[in-house]
Amino acid sequence: MKTVYLKHWLPVSVLVLTILLMVCYEITQPVAAMRSQLFIQGLLFVFCAAVLITVFIKLFNRLINNPIQHLTSVVQNFSSNTGARSQLTGQGELTVLGNSFNRLMDQLAETQHNLNRQKNLYELLSTTNQLIIRLNSQQQLFDAICKNVVKQPHLVLAWIGLVNQDNQKVDILAKAGAATNYLNALVVSTNPALSEGQGPTATAIRKNTHMVNNHFQESLFTQFWLDIAVRENICASAAFPICKFGQPIGAFNIYADLPDFFSADIVELLTEMAADISYALENLALKEQRQQAEVEIERLAYYDSLTCLPNRKLLSDRLADEILIAERHGWFGAILFLDLDHFKNLNDSLGHAIGDELLVQFAERLKHQLRKSDFAARLGGDEFVILLTNLGESQEKAIDSARKATEKILEVLRAPYSLKNYSYHSNSSAGIALFPQQQQNATEILKQADTALYQVKASGRNTFQFYHPQMQEAAYKRLEMEKNLRLAISKQQLLLYYQPQFNRSQQLVGAEVLLRWSHPELGFIAPDRFVPLAEETGLIVEIGNWIFNRVFNNVRVWQETGLLKPHQHISINVSPKQFERDNFFALLLNIIAETGVSADAIILELTEGAFLSNIDVTIEKMLQLRGLGFTFSVDDFGTGYSSLSYLKRLPLNELKIDKAFIDDLEHDIDDQAIVKTIIAMSQHLKLSVIAEGVETQAQLDFLQENNCLNYQGYFFSQPLDQTSFENYLRQQQ
Repeated sequence: MKTVYLKHWLPVSVLVLTILLMVCYEITQPVAAMRSQLFIQGLLFVFCAAVLITVFIKLFNRLINNPIQHLTSVVQNFSSNTGARSQLTGQGELTVLGNSFNRLMDQLAETQHNLNRQKNLYELLSTTNQLIIRLNSQQQLFDAICKNVVKQPHLVLAWIGLVNQDNQKVDILAKAGAATNYLNALVVSTNPALSEGQGPTATAIRKNTHMVNNHFQESLFTQFWLDIAVRENICASAAFPICKFGQPIGAFNIYADLPDFFSADIVELLTEMAADISYALENLALKEQRQQAEVEIERLAYYDSLTCLPNRKLLSDRLADEILIAERHGWFGAILFLDLDHFKNLNDSLGHAIGDELLVQFAERLKHQLRKSDFAARLGGDEFVILLTNLGESQEKAIDSARKATEKILEVLRAPYSLKNYSYHSNSSAGIALFPQQQQNATEILKQADTALYQVKASGRNTFQFYHPQMQEAAYKRLEMEKNLRLAISKQQLLLYYQPQFNRSQQLVGAEVLLRWSHPELGFIAPDRFVPLAEETGLIVEIGNWIFNRVFNNVRVWQETGLLKPHQHISINVSPKQFERDNFFALLLNIIAETGVSADAIILELTEGAFLSNIDVTIEKMLQLRGLGFTFSVDDFGTGYSSLSYLKRLPLNELKIDKAFIDDLEHDIDDQAIVKTIIAMSQHLKLSVIAEGVETQAQLDFLQENNCLNYQGYFFSQPLDQTSFENYLRQQQ
């Protein structure tokens, strides 16, 4: 660099110096000649030469040496002062060199600035990833990201918003920065038809791509927000979509106070940050789903899905723990085994949806009657259990406390229930067993309470009893009866009896089939002892199939021999469980085909519970059976719900007045009113009516006076076994 500069200036300087020396010589020659003094000539020459050399040196320093020293100083200072620049001016080569140096230094400074900015953004990206790993809350994550973003130079605002699906607007969930006032009146919508749906944020969400605006105050897309952007010195913006499982749900927005701030490399980094936020939201959603799934699994494993009460498994675990605690502390607890009286009637008459609603309300009442230490569970159906803890250190005190608690609970449960359009009154029964008992585990204590409950139901319901050993004996007897009943079917111990039915003229019009059990050791067992058991265990279906086969075969023989006339019929009681079975129609169709007996010789007697559980399905099934020739009678009418609104829809032929209304007919005016109403209603609906349990002349007279045309009961004939009934038919010839 120095050589190039001297290449031009050194020859010129020598030439100038030579000319000056020659001029000095020419000047001094005349003087020397005139003065003829060599000394003076020499002295003048030296003086002139010294002046010229001094001028030359100063000129050389100004034009060459000083600029070179300046450039050297600037270069030496750059390492410690990145702002150092050459101050040379003019047209010389050194000035050109200084300007080139300045441009190089500016480029290096800009590069360094960009590197520092990228470094900061990389650190921001790293911090964001750490936040994603550390934070488990969406709101905390959004807040922390926004606060970290605005720590970067020239970034004045950052906010995160998610789309509200109800109104398509973007709700601002987190914000930070010096320009947050910009958001006070900001409205962003994803609806492109609205002006607030035209901006970068809405466009980024709709198109699922980033939107960069490096000249915010000049762009047509941001004119809607121009005034406030000018006040907050917002010069550039970038909006990045936030997605969840590939679908945009919001946006990550950043604003800068410098135009052209968002270069390609910065946009790339911020795009990656938005992707990380989306990933975090997906992880949070998956984590929440896993937690919900775990909660649901636990609920299904330990809680009843209808009432949300603990189930049998959780109850057993809790009871086992409480037994150990009671033994350790020396106090007593109790198990209350409850169910709703006649709950099946409600289900059969009003449907399972109403029944479920009753169970839910029942469970809510139980919850409100418990102490914090108590525990309620649903075992299934209408069976509930309450665990009462720490009732006292003596058995007497525990019994008294359990009695008072049970009385209070049963009283609360008796209050009317509001079941949609029904005001329903229900009673409950409870069996109580104390714990701890010697060598009794949780399962055995539950059995004891269940046994006590069974005794309550057997003795009339709507009360409670404590377990005592005698109850267990009764429970064993019940199990033994169930075992014997199963054997009775296979060993043909069941018998059919027939009770004749008569018209107003006391002519035989038919008979009702009655079931009897002749046990080889216990003798005759009354139907009210084993029929309910057969219903509970499901044996009634097998028994019903046997009855139909046996009766149809008997009718075939009686019709062929002329014992049973064409106008006479046999009535068969149908269990609701059997009637509800899908194969009931096929069963009767096959029996008709096998025996050749016409269905019009048979009346199917149904209780109200058999046809009110699902009225539409019931009507369809009854119409199918009527198509075969069967007729229908409602057995024990008036003792159930007597849903009169259904009677006009059902294809019925007959109503049977229950014996309960006939027994006191001579003296009870209420029974008289009920009987008159049933008869009048039957006539209005063009239904036949028959009274059962007629035992006296006075009862018969009342029925005849009120136009009841058919009867059965001991006044006419007691139930007859098959042989006796056949003889009776012969006598009626």
